[in-house]
Amino acid sequence: MVTEARALFVGSKQLGLKALQAMVGAIPGSVAGAVTLDDSADNRSVLSTFGSYCQNVGIPLSIVNGPRDLGDIVQEYSPQYVLVAGWYWILKPSLLSAVPGGFLGLHPSLLPKYRGSAPLVWAMLRGEQQTGVSLFYFDEGMDTGDVVDQVSFGVEHQETIADVLVKAESAAMELVTKYAGPLLSGTAPRMKQNHEFASYGSPRCPEDGRICWNQPASEVYKFIRAQTRPYPGAFTYSAEGEMLKIWRASVFPHPYYGAPGLVGHKHLDGVVVACGDGAVIIQEWQLNGGTPQSMNSGLKWGARLGG
Repeated sequence: MVTEARALFVGSKQLGLKALQAMVGAIPGSVAGAVTLDDSADNRSVLSTFGSYCQNVGIPLSIVNGPRDLGDIVQEYSPQYVLVAGWYWILKPSLLSAVPGGFLGLHPSLLPKYRGSAPLVWAMLRGEQQTGVSLFYFDEGMDTGDVVDQVSFGVEHQETIADVLVKAESAAMELVTKYAGPLLSGTAPRMKQNHEFASYGSPRCPEDGRICWNQPASEVYKFIRAQTRPYPGAFTYSAEGEMLKIWRASVFPHPYYGAPGLVGHKHLDGVVVACGDGAVIIQEWQLNGGTPQSMNSGLKWGARLGG
């Protein structure tokens, strides 16, 4: 017996693609359609993969530029519920109330912590050792709706944002697989968030990635890990004023004394740059959009970074 297609997916990026695949895998034939963004200008886009996947599994895919067309698409499919992952616009109350089982989102944090933008980046910048993904119902607030369930995972000291994104994708798939059936039947649980413990993250822009060498080495290291690929990357400026992206680094394991931003000396893994307290070893960098460099090529010892 083929399940009646009564679910709709809305979203983008790798997290959204994994969520859609989990929906299809959990209950084959249950997904009526998918909506994604024309985000081809974003280096994190998986737009072409969305297209090929939906074609392979026989799901109609609508590609939109913004929220205006979403209401018509929801009306066309009349879904029991809509799963959202990687959608960057607020949904109107009239649209939220048009779906019997509601709109549900996958948010990469343990709500009510890190509501809003860039939750994984903010969690790493804050030194969180534990975070996760929440499956929750949309309401008129920003990530304030009732929670269905959460999956948590650890953030290890050496992990980058790319590593944490993989864990988030796995957690999202686990949640979708577990609750695809209850969402279709309208029996999924709802737990109110404790708003007293809420925290929020603001949107981040490329300029927010500028390194402050006056900070301790441990903070600079977190800063680089949290913004490396697939994100735009932490950056500084060379002594000549050219932008220098820092893709990979580690903390120098000994006390280090020097002016913050000074390229101190050669190391087996790269070059040592002094911080406000201690130093970091810069292991991979990219000067002014050129070819990424590793080890100790391209950085002059004794130069002062920061512009």
